[in-house]
Amino acid sequence: MLRIVLRAANQTSRTREIFFPRANSQPELLGLLIQNLTRVVCWMILIGCMASGCGHHGLDVPTATISGIVTLDGQPVEKGTINFIPADGLAPTAGAIVQAGKYSLKAPKGEARIQISAPKVVGTRKIYDTPDSPIEDVVEENIPSIYNADSVLTYKVKTNQSNVDFDLKSDQK
Repeated sequence: MLRIVLRAANQTSRTREIFFPRANSQPELLGLLIQNLTRVVCWMILIGCMASGCGHHGLDVPTATISGIVTLDGQPVEKGTINFIPADGLAPTAGAIVQAGKYSLKAPKGEARIQISAPKVVGTRKIYDTPDSPIEDVVEENIPSIYNADSVLTYKVKTNQSNVDFDLKSDQK
């Protein structure tokens, strides 16, 4: 038990007893108070971060629905991804899966750089150099880098709904 003495302006004192089960001395009480204050501050920071959200801090970015077909040398890309990356870097990137050549996504309005990727399995290999090692696929990019990592594709997203097709050529470097 800890005894705290409170004195009012008229110098009369009142004694108040507070029970702290683990605190037997003033230094222990101070340690408990600091520990609890630290927990409260950590929780407040965590809740503040969660409330603020991720990305663009609640900005309402106007978007447009875009769909289309992605082909490579005239053939639909079986499986891949497409990303619309805003040129100004202020809006979030929009991405979608390309399946059987088709895609659909909501992209922020404005100028965007387009990245299209379609990895393909070219073989397998052992993960470890042991006889019982699991095997993993060896994957290479099927689409030239000028359409993905070093993309030169751009599109200005402006209408509410657009149909945008991409006919890619594999002989481009």
